[in-house]
Amino acid sequence: MVPLDEADNDFGSGGVMLLPYQPGPRPRLATAAGKVGQMFLLDRDHLGGYNPGGPNNVLGTFNIGGCWCGQSYFLGSDGVGRVVSSGGNNAIVWKLQTSPTVTLAKESTSAALSSGQDPGFLTSVSSSGQIADSAIVWAVARPTNSNPADVTLYAINPNNGATLFSGTAGTWPNVNGNANLVPVVANGRVYVASFKRLTIFGLGQTIPFPAITERVAVALTAPTSNAISGTVSSINGAQAVLTTRTGNTVQIDLTKAQQANQSVPLAVGSPVIVSGTKDASGVMHAETITHAKPDPALWPADR
Repeated sequence: MVPLDEADNDFGSGGVMLLPYQPGPRPRLATAAGKVGQMFLLDRDHLGGYNPGGPNNVLGTFNIGGCWCGQSYFLGSDGVGRVVSSGGNNAIVWKLQTSPTVTLAKESTSAALSSGQDPGFLTSVSSSGQIADSAIVWAVARPTNSNPADVTLYAINPNNGATLFSGTAGTWPNVNGNANLVPVVANGRVYVASFKRLTIFGLGQTIPFPAITERVAVALTAPTSNAISGTVSSINGAQAVLTTRTGNTVQIDLTKAQQANQSVPLAVGSPVIVSGTKDASGVMHAETITHAKPDPALWPADR
């Protein structure tokens, strides 16, 4: 497997999916994917261990693209299991082969979803049991900018990767953190929970479900602290200077955030988000300091 190293090639962004029991000699399978861009097919009873320099003693290794994402599983109309991966902003459907060898065979690949932040997304699958052509892969793509920071619901045909539907499903203003939004499908409707909003998608007018409805939650209390995004331009002890997206500079007092262990490691040139309060002289007294995306278009609005 991939070691945890300074390149940050870990599975914290993806994780492991346990498959239902399968026929054949290896019934207890799992898939795992992460930042390195590979999905591994594993035998849960014989993981194989890690061998420095290789080979990886897994059942299969499959390139899917960087995965800040999660896999999903469904049973095809032929009674054979499928795994849906979503690394690199493409939904890929893999057919599970359990005999004579255990592996995954690629069946379809969707077009790249229009999604910002880190690559990947989370999927759900709906179907009418094993009725042919009834399966649909649902995915919510992350915002591509900070305003309006729309998230988009996609419906994908797993047979050929074609996009069946796409539509705005709310917003996620915290574009610095990956929006891990999972569409929920129940009783002919798709539910997407986003920032202060639950959007409910229904089928068309040919059956008795509404087209599209929305439920908007009660607005939350506005935050009282300030938050500024920018690039660290200098550091001197517990003092730093932040250059904002507009080119202005802000003096940052790091003391409180560092004493409370609420600051990421800082270096000149690092993009960060600083939250705290400003005094009368304009100095920001930082309470938390987190990483920001390299692209200023994905920085949240300053306040």
